[in-house]
Amino acid sequence: MASYYFAGNRDPAVKAFVILSEGSSIPGDTRMNSFHNLSRMSGVSVLDVYGTDDRVSVMDSVIKRRSLGLDRHGNHYTSLAIKGAGHFYRGTETKLVDAFSDWINREVAQ
Repeated sequence: MASYYFAGNRDPAVKAFVILSEGSSIPGDTRMNSFHNLSRMSGVSVLDVYGTDDRVSVMDSVIKRRSLGLDRHGNHYTSLAIKGAGHFYRGTETKLVDAFSDWINREVAQ
């Protein structure tokens, strides 16, 4: 739902957006179409995170979302796989937090 909001509303106070294990969409609900929402966001850096053992729907959307993210956001788009993480990141929480922290620190410093 946050991606839907930011796809239609630009908030200058928001500098970064994180996508966490998002599939392509929920059937019948265009508000939850991650491809459409990502293509409409502007003025934010995007971190797109998924686990290497994530759900099939997430894994099936990674390549298309990465291509779209790079086309739309260029070097302000990062796709990041957390090795060994499933959809809920159990047991890989530290890797996830460290990745967020590192990325945010790089993006804020720009």
